[in-house]
Amino acid sequence: MIRRGFAEEGMIVNEGDDMSKHNRIVPVSDEVRNKIIDTVRKEFLENGNGMSRDGGSDKLAAINKAYRKSVSPSERLSVSWTLSQIQIEEERRLVAYVKKIDPTWDFGKKFDKNILINSNFGTNTVDVKA
Repeated sequence: MIRRGFAEEGMIVNEGDDMSKHNRIVPVSDEVRNKIIDTVRKEFLENGNGMSRDGGSDKLAAINKAYRKSVSPSERLSVSWTLSQIQIEEERRLVAYVKKIDPTWDFGKKFDKNILINSNFGTNTVDVKA
């Protein structure tokens, strides 16, 4: 039983639900996409040498939740899936970029953060200070 006020409309999954209809990429605004990417980049630098926090990031969860509430309940699961895929892809891209410059690097090991900062994370779209 779900208590009223505790479950966000459109975010309830019941046993036996076909998740393939929700686990799909849907269009999201460039603004939220860029917020996710910028937050992933900042946290990659701040959270211990490419490691993420256990349980995920409160900042990323807040971005996801705020954006989810701006779309219809029927699209919320798919939007949440899409935002998580943007996050995962950016994390993978950053790992690959650091390993390309420093092949000996692995998660948790220190790396020269200028690899990312001086190159704008391998793109020209962000200005982040370590």
